[in-house]
Amino acid sequence: GVEPDTESYLFSAVLMKTNFRFGETAFRTPGYPFILMITMFLFGENYYYGLVPIQILFNVVAIYFVYKCCVLLTQKKQVGYVAAAIASLNFLDISYCYKILTDSIAQTCTIISIYFFLVYLNSLKNGEKENKSILLASVFLVFAVFIRPASVYLPLALMAGLIFAAIVYKRYKSILLIILSITLIVNTPVMLWSKRNEKVVGFDGFSTVSSVNLYTYNAAAVHAKQRDVSYYDALAELQSEEDPILQDYMKTMSKYDAYSRRGLEIITSDFSY
Repeated sequence: GVEPDTESYLFSAVLMKTNFRFGETAFRTPGYPFILMITMFLFGENYYYGLVPIQILFNVVAIYFVYKCCVLLTQKKQVGYVAAAIASLNFLDISYCYKILTDSIAQTCTIISIYFFLVYLNSLKNGEKENKSILLASVFLVFAVFIRPASVYLPLALMAGLIFAAIVYKRYKSILLIILSITLIVNTPVMLWSKRNEKVVGFDGFSTVSSVNLYTYNAAAVHAKQRDVSYYDALAELQSEEDPILQDYMKTMSKYDAYSRRGLEIITSDFSY
């Protein structure tokens, strides 16, 4: 069940269990380490065998909500059955629920959020207001964000969907109030977590989505071509900070700003590639 990302989740989970603190890291949000900590409390060294059934259960719940979404959209149970069958055969879901990674739980939270968003849209279509549903959609998005940092952009998608619904159904005032409420629900915990990270490690914790995952990973492909080395050798060089230009940038700016600038510089030097 161990992957390269696993170690950082386990590090935070062990710190939570032993010292009741998250640690001086902001690469990971606290949701998944918190779940790991609970399984460590309950199962001790055998925590892995407590975690896997939980992740399998989340996958099953995701399949159920895929079914519910499709029935809601089409009003046909047969479509829901076919969609659920396809979802249940997804190889990535089957394999990743056995790994100490966020994928199963974050995916399920996102799909549940989509379901409640569809319930809300359906209520608008019928001239009703299911405000509880849209609030639940935002709450599950918060869970998704705190399980997996890359989900930080999903609340923006929810806002865009609500603005589109306001235009289509001409419910400007009520949806504006909902958008303001969701902004508070979603942004307050995200803002508090960002402030914590800035205080402890000097950056907000969500910038890794762009500075490491986006810039460094994509820059490594161009870097590998330019230096005629393998992708993984180029990635290792950038991540180990051996690149001399990156080192120069880090003298005058933060580590993550330096990664972003150097990565963007490499990508744009051969953008077509």
